[in-house]
Amino acid sequence: MAFKFKLNHEVIIEASGECGVVVGRAEYADGKPQYLIRYMAADGRAVEQWWNQSALTTLQVLQQHVQDMGTQSKSGGASE
Repeated sequence: MAFKFKLNHEVIIEASGECGVVVGRAEYADGKPQYLIRYMAADGRAVEQWWNQSALTTLQVLQQHVQDMGTQSKSGGASE
């Protein structure tokens, strides 16, 4: 599986909304790509932690998701 994020790419941890920068990447024969992210935790600590690719997103993707959700709510939700 190819890397989705480049080094120094800004990413968002989906579970918490915390933003960080990719400072390392790891590729394994029997696993998914992982990224070492440097970010400030919600409690103010500076953190470097490994995250699976599936746990990360970009601001552009997150903004598109929010925009899509707003469009659905204005139109009455998902179509039947």
